[in-house]
Amino acid sequence: MDNKWKILIVDDEYKWREVMVNKLANFVYEGRGITYVEADSFISGKKEFDKKGNEDIAVAFIDVIMENDLSGLELADYINSLNESVQIVIITGQAGIDDNEEGIVNPIEIAIKHKINHFIEKGKLNKKVTRGTLAICLREYLKHQKLISENKHLQDIIKNNDEKTSFKTLRDEYKTKFKDELIWGKTSLKTFETISRVGRCKDIHVFISGESGSGKESLARLIYLSDKERQSKEFHAVNCAGFNDELFLVEMFGCIPGAYTNAPKNGIKGLFEINHNGILFLDEIADLSLSSQTKLLRALQTKKIRKVGGDEDIDADVRIISATNRNIEELISQKLFREDLFYRLSNYSIESFPLRERKDEISKLFDYYLEKICILNKISKPKSEDGIISELKEYFFPGNIRELCNMITHALINMPIENQYLTKELFINQFKDPENFEIIKDCSLEKAKERAFLKAWKKSGEVAGKTAKLLGVSVNHVTELIKRYVKK
Repeated sequence: MDNKWKILIVDDEYKWREVMVNKLANFVYEGRGITYVEADSFISGKKEFDKKGNEDIAVAFIDVIMENDLSGLELADYINSLNESVQIVIITGQAGIDDNEEGIVNPIEIAIKHKINHFIEKGKLNKKVTRGTLAICLREYLKHQKLISENKHLQDIIKNNDEKTSFKTLRDEYKTKFKDELIWGKTSLKTFETISRVGRCKDIHVFISGESGSGKESLARLIYLSDKERQSKEFHAVNCAGFNDELFLVEMFGCIPGAYTNAPKNGIKGLFEINHNGILFLDEIADLSLSSQTKLLRALQTKKIRKVGGDEDIDADVRIISATNRNIEELISQKLFREDLFYRLSNYSIESFPLRERKDEISKLFDYYLEKICILNKISKPKSEDGIISELKEYFFPGNIRELCNMITHALINMPIENQYLTKELFINQFKDPENFEIIKDCSLEKAKERAFLKAWKKSGEVAGKTAKLLGVSVNHVTELIKRYVKK
């Protein structure tokens, strides 16, 4: 069986295909060499890509302009339509590129529209781009492609996993294990089957995105309860926001005796060692420094850790469930979060929906937390005015479930002593931005962001740099927004 990386090179000039082959002669990545698939036109490139045995092409180098032929960009579109994990590199003879539809345009806009990973100018390929430079680039393309392919394979495993656990069973286990109630409505139940499948795949890391207070830890607990093979260890939840690099290393990997001033005489066991063959929930993962991200990535790749001050590798097979309320794609584009770590953490991604999208749960949540807060504070549960739930369902809830709990607490405190009765006003008075509420209540936060961006985009004449100035953000951020809102 041929275990080499398969590279497609499409150029109508033989000499440029030969340059590429010579530049990458003897290239090896992870013990695997290269098999070249060459083509001289859009048609032959398409045929080569469609051939049986070529499904595993990892990288495609495509000339943007080929004589008497369709554009290389159209071949890129075709390849992307069949397999988005292929890393596409466009070879061009000029800084600007003719897009046929829009004339000569900036390569950044072309990259967004046609999902191009990189550009190489032919003049530089012949002179400035050395064999070493090209090899470094190719390693990055292959590394990226491998991570995407692994994630796709793991997601296919999840989809084909037909084992199911009833919601009632999991809810009962949740109550017993965490001494808390699991309250879900119709909207959240859509996520349940996915969580049940994901949980059973014990080696799949899960990434949870969602606003603060929306219940990300509850989803992590459900995944933990669904993973019967790793339940021998306790569920550990850690908030990464408070870690500096030194504290992160000690907390995650532990330390040996005398590793630093005032280190415990018996050393410290880190959470990775404690949770070997278990599960660890890392909340606010996006707040880790790049240095800490690198250490975490290595631990996930090797399934081994080394204590601070130590020289011995320790087995640490830990399933990671991570979460953040930040825009991870934006952080990656700003080089604040490692893309390779994100792919490691997000073998499968789940969204924790905000409370405003789960209005059918508000009544149950209100009754549950009202009773729970009253029991904790040893006060009698008061009666509630009709219409409170209707008012709460109209509210935007930027703080989600946590804000609802705070509202109930404040309403109980502000309730008249002589009249133990919760009124609508006790809650309405806590609503944020009352003047703007009528404008935003029927619009999700994402939709509001989209409207604001598209307005600035139009005002700037659809120029990325001008749009960035209008919004007060970076051009990289605007590039991501174009991808999300304009090219969708």
